[in-house]
Amino acid sequence: MNYNTIELCAGSGGMSSGFINAGFVPLLLNDKDKTCCNTLQKNCPNIQVICEDMSKIDLSQYKNRTDVLVAGLPCQSFSTAGKRGGLESSPGNLVYEFIRLVKEVKPRVFLLENVKGLLSIQKGQIFQMLIELLRVNDKYNVYHKLLTSLWSSSEARKNFFRRGSQ
Repeated sequence: MNYNTIELCAGSGGMSSGFINAGFVPLLLNDKDKTCCNTLQKNCPNIQVICEDMSKIDLSQYKNRTDVLVAGLPCQSFSTAGKRGGLESSPGNLVYEFIRLVKEVKPRVFLLENVKGLLSIQKGQIFQMLIELLRVNDKYNVYHKLLTSLWSSSEARKNFFRRGSQ
């Protein structure tokens, strides 16, 4: 059985490529950066690409039809190398948009990727609040894990993944 995905903040498609290689079928890909969208369209010509800020997207047509909702949100608000503005800064507030879309789409599973710095902002309080928000009224069990890329990369950093399932 092939599972389908919707990916938000897809960038140039690194995570999408992994899902496709694992047998998942993307329903649509999204990013607001035009260069990233052009790359996505060239690499995935048969997949709908929405080049728009995710806060302006309506995904209601995918309600209860989406297996996995994925987002690799921008990390500037959470990275120890950034200003660490948290959830109230831009682009950190995109977390709220992701939660809105989880509620709208009602995927079987969601996956949210970011940097491990999210764990330590405000002594972990933001992380705990985020876990509660992602539970979406106790409809999802939320798990998290730090992973290091298995692929060669110029960066030797761990990324933080949160997964929720019904």
